[in-house]
Amino acid sequence: MRGNRMRIVKRAVDVCMTVLLLCLMAYQVTGETLHEWCGIGMTVLLIVHHILNRKWTAALFKGKYGAYRIVSTAVNALLFVSIALTAVCGMAMSSKAVPFFYGILPVSFARRFHLSMSFWSFVLMGFHLGLHVPAMTAGWKMSKTVKTILAAVFALIAGFGLWLFVKDGIPGYLFFRTPFAFFDYEKTGPAVFAENLAILIAFAFLGACCASLTKGSKKDGKKQNQKLSRRIRTVSKESEKKMKKTNRFARFLALGLALVLAGCAGAGSGENDPNTSDGLNAGQGQGSVLPVTSQTTGQTDSEDAPVVYFTADISAEGLVRVYERLGWEPTGKVAVKVSTGEPPASNYLRAELIADLVKKVDGTIVECNTAYGGSRASSAMHRQVAEDHGFTAIADFDLMDEEGEVEWPVSGGKRLDRIIVGSHAENYSDWLILSHYKGHQMAGFGGAIKNVGIGASSASGKVLVHSAGTKTRGSIMYSDQDAWLEALGEMVDGFADHVGTEHIVYINVMNRLSVDCDCNGRPAEPDIHDIGILASRDPVALDQACYDLVSQAEGNAALLKRIERQHGLHTLEHAEEIGLGSRTYRLVNIDE
Repeated sequence: MRGNRMRIVKRAVDVCMTVLLLCLMAYQVTGETLHEWCGIGMTVLLIVHHILNRKWTAALFKGKYGAYRIVSTAVNALLFVSIALTAVCGMAMSSKAVPFFYGILPVSFARRFHLSMSFWSFVLMGFHLGLHVPAMTAGWKMSKTVKTILAAVFALIAGFGLWLFVKDGIPGYLFFRTPFAFFDYEKTGPAVFAENLAILIAFAFLGACCASLTKGSKKDGKKQNQKLSRRIRTVSKESEKKMKKTNRFARFLALGLALVLAGCAGAGSGENDPNTSDGLNAGQGQGSVLPVTSQTTGQTDSEDAPVVYFTADISAEGLVRVYERLGWEPTGKVAVKVSTGEPPASNYLRAELIADLVKKVDGTIVECNTAYGGSRASSAMHRQVAEDHGFTAIADFDLMDEEGEVEWPVSGGKRLDRIIVGSHAENYSDWLILSHYKGHQMAGFGGAIKNVGIGASSASGKVLVHSAGTKTRGSIMYSDQDAWLEALGEMVDGFADHVGTEHIVYINVMNRLSVDCDCNGRPAEPDIHDIGILASRDPVALDQACYDLVSQAEGNAALLKRIERQHGLHTLEHAEEIGLGSRTYRLVNIDE
């Protein structure tokens, strides 16, 4: 009786851990506070689970190791390590559940490892569950027909789950290739949980197949290397049954994998595929877009609308020429805000492209350290990246938050009452915001507004914006997408009020139009031709004009999908509402 109760308790703990894992992987549904408390619950249950199964741990160095035991032990050990690292890194970023643990690890390091280890825990948990499926179902009394139907159903679900695994770019998280968690805020809560469950089932299915294969072999492993014909003649009746069961699992696994292969073309041609370039994106703005003659969403002929200047000449000369049309004369020390780009292969604006313009305005290239980790999270590493990417060779380089930060007030903000920028920002009277327009994993797109709203913020200022003004430390993930996009616009509004709108100009370069930001060191290849360079004194008009040009371009599906899924245009909607600028503009082609 006691043994039965213990088995029930163990199963209950296992079920609770699985449910909590699904909740943890649905961050956009649960929100930050519940996410942190679910993480604490998972940590407690992990400890309880190992206490309840201490006999298994005590027997690790006893007995012989067959194929199944080797696989099971390895998976269990890796799962324990991944969950433990996820928990420790999560606590190092906590701002709600256990804020007293904040900073026990470098936060930038903790963010990257927390993201990767959480997905490893997810994958390994599924495989771990699957390894125990044959044992748990061995006593079930079902006809062969019912077993076949169930196996087919789970094979189909597994195939769908593996397709989602590829489509959602999860391998990129596992191997530190993707620095941000990508959430689809259009999905309902049930859809998020259903898709995560399908992925979990996919790896459970693989684990069950692995269990059947390894348990069907002799413990000494000698039979594994013999030919199939000899095995059929020599194995026992019990082994034959297991072999048939293995073959049945293999057939259904093949069915699931076939679904993956059928769907990989769709997943690969989407927004996360790095190999969808049409081979024409290296040109200098010779695409099919005709920005002056084509009517776009915000374009008008009104003389009262802010002007956006356009040139198709993406070159150092073209950049200087479009800047000169702004008629802007700096009055003091000029800061050129540009992203230095994440190594090894991001699409940052190359030094040779911007060098002539930076020298023309006698500017200092300015940046702030990142808040998500990567190669630019510390000043020493960031300076090395700036040097490697050629920026220190063309101008002075200043990390504005290297010696601290300052707060500037925001008036009339819905989300922010202040912004936090690097302390060196106060050393500059004039600002040239030089941005690479592209997609972005969190904001939908990155242009002039994001270059200031996140790029000019210190690390704590970045967290303040990402959390819509609710905190200054912890994770940059936030479950209210529209709220943080509103904060993004309000940061730029506060920045412009403090500096003075007459002291800022904005230029967007529309080349290498990947769906991924320059903070991604391995972005997807663009599908769109290079378009041109746009300049304006109105950041809202400028970003709107860029979006309108993208909406007309061939091969724009992936980038538009990224913008739509992340509600990217809401940034411009709110920015216009608070008076930062206008979404209606007059486009002037300076090439004519």
